[in-house]
Amino acid sequence: MKRLSILFALIFFVSLAIGQELKVKRFSLIPEDQSAVTLRRDDFNGVPCALIKVQLEQSGATFLGNVMGETSFSKNEYLVFMSNGSKMLQVKMEGYLPLHIAFADYGIASLESLSTYRLILTLPKGEESALKVGQLDVNYEPHDSEVWIDGEKKGKSPNLFNDLIIGSHKVEIRKDGYQSKIEMVVIAEGQTAFLSGSLLSAAALSEDVKATNKDSSTLQSCEIFTVNGVPFKMIRVEGGTFIMGGTSEQEPEANDYEKPAHQVTLSTYYIAETEVTQELWIAVMGSNSSYFKGGKRPVEQVSWDDCQEFIQKLNQMTGRNFRLPTEAEWEYAARGGKSSKGFKFAGDYDIESVAWYSDNCLGETHDVATKQPNELGIYDMTGNIWEWCNDWYGYYSSESQTNPQGPERGRARIIRGGSWGFLPKDCRVSKRASHFPNTKEFLVGLRLVLTDK
Repeated sequence: MKRLSILFALIFFVSLAIGQELKVKRFSLIPEDQSAVTLRRDDFNGVPCALIKVQLEQSGATFLGNVMGETSFSKNEYLVFMSNGSKMLQVKMEGYLPLHIAFADYGIASLESLSTYRLILTLPKGEESALKVGQLDVNYEPHDSEVWIDGEKKGKSPNLFNDLIIGSHKVEIRKDGYQSKIEMVVIAEGQTAFLSGSLLSAAALSEDVKATNKDSSTLQSCEIFTVNGVPFKMIRVEGGTFIMGGTSEQEPEANDYEKPAHQVTLSTYYIAETEVTQELWIAVMGSNSSYFKGGKRPVEQVSWDDCQEFIQKLNQMTGRNFRLPTEAEWEYAARGGKSSKGFKFAGDYDIESVAWYSDNCLGETHDVATKQPNELGIYDMTGNIWEWCNDWYGYYSSESQTNPQGPERGRARIIRGGSWGFLPKDCRVSKRASHFPNTKEFLVGLRLVLTDK
């Protein structure tokens, strides 16, 4: 009898151990989260996947269903890519009963391509206390500005937001008539992070533009981002048609590989007001390999491959689609877009007024935005450092093109703009050069482009 009692007890405790259940706290679409776009993964038929961000403290979970590729886990969050039209997901974890999730139970008939969803799973009662959380105190002006955390509207400023899982969170402050502000905030266990500041009104932005003697009609449309306390501005470049390459004002220095000049049509995009600074690179990457140190100086000694890693991390932090410019986008912006006055250099015929180059640089880089901007309000597209473009190097064609991407393959990537160590002839807006993608030099850095919304 005693042995029978022990046996029943063992069966009871074993069934208890394996019978614990995970529960769904919430499953919903995150309309503002572009992670499914920026981290895009396609299914076997080339159709873009949907992305589910699964919030769960413990590692070791596996996901079954129409799951595409490997599942990653970082900072209490799994990234699960599923094919378009998926209707169910199964979650398995050692020590827990399998969890079957029918999306329709949460008002979502099926997943849609390039959409991002949030699935929050909770541990059994008694284990939830192990979840590591902190708080965020937001005090932004004007008061009643909307506070969005990780793509979800959480409330209005001022406010204290509780039970945020430890790790990095994207916080966006929004209000109609004001420039939105994006901050990356790190939440520590049991601690309160503080976020405060003021949004810039459209009227104030207009006055600021006038005060700096920029073209206010061009700069009305821009976006300002802040990553770990470092702000940077993206300027809207309205799409249009231009003649790319060795045009008449580039003579007699234009080389054969800048020809033939040819017609190019581009869609609208955003380009960075300045080259990526060392302080922004550090805010994203946590390190700085530049030879000439200085937070406001352009980052250099970064390869094309390094730039891709930087951009991938920046996209994960912001949920946006940053990238390197195509060669055509770079030249169109350097020439001033639709506001172009046909200068040889980016912003003037006189290189001295717009660039740090061999004759005035004193053998080093300089802080960005210390020379005159071009017609679009963009700085240093002539001189200071060469800038990586996305294209492989290749020869020009005389045919008209729309949104050209360059050759499909090659050995070297395009760099543009000239540098502190080069003569004026090498800093012209049509000048082309190239480097192997793994090359690192103190003459080369990067500038960001953002796809138009």
